[in-house]
Amino acid sequence: MMMPTASRATLVPVALVVIAVVAGCADDPTTSTAYEELEQELVAAESSLLEAEKRLANLSQECDATDVEAGVAADMVQMQEAWLEAWSAGDGDAVLAMMAPGGRHYCPASGPQGVSGSGLRAFVEHEYVMTDSKIVSAVCTQLPGDPAAVRNDCLVVTEGTLNGHPGYTTVLHLRGLEGSLRVIDHHAYP
Repeated sequence: MMMPTASRATLVPVALVVIAVVAGCADDPTTSTAYEELEQELVAAESSLLEAEKRLANLSQECDATDVEAGVAADMVQMQEAWLEAWSAGDGDAVLAMMAPGGRHYCPASGPQGVSGSGLRAFVEHEYVMTDSKIVSAVCTQLPGDPAAVRNDCLVVTEGTLNGHPGYTTVLHLRGLEGSLRVIDHHAYP
């Protein structure tokens, strides 16, 4: 059985179409003007996105710092400021007045047992001066009990420069009724 053959007149146009398609695909589409314009728009969009992400990160940092400061109760801020002021002045009596009974101070210089009472008074008199202090975290919870005498349990984390050495962190553990917080313990870290 013999297959019908296509006429030469039919094969030539089909072959020309195939050649045209193949030739059209052989051109590199990335060299076209439209592609180059799209590529430039993509670069500009990526640059704008990076700039927006940087601005967002900066705003987030500013908001975090503002939220910490705004979220700290006034008596916690006053206590932290008075505490650092007494330490910077070497006023051991003022530090002891802010301590709860049995309260202790812990730092590398005080040893693992920390110091309290007259030992703390003498320790404070070495004048540990903290500058550029900033509250970086503060939290306060209410301990369960009689609603008329609810006690607060608070932590205030402060960063600053101690005697000219930056990167110093202190943690004040406060407890008491609102307006009468006392220092349970104080930890200081270089």
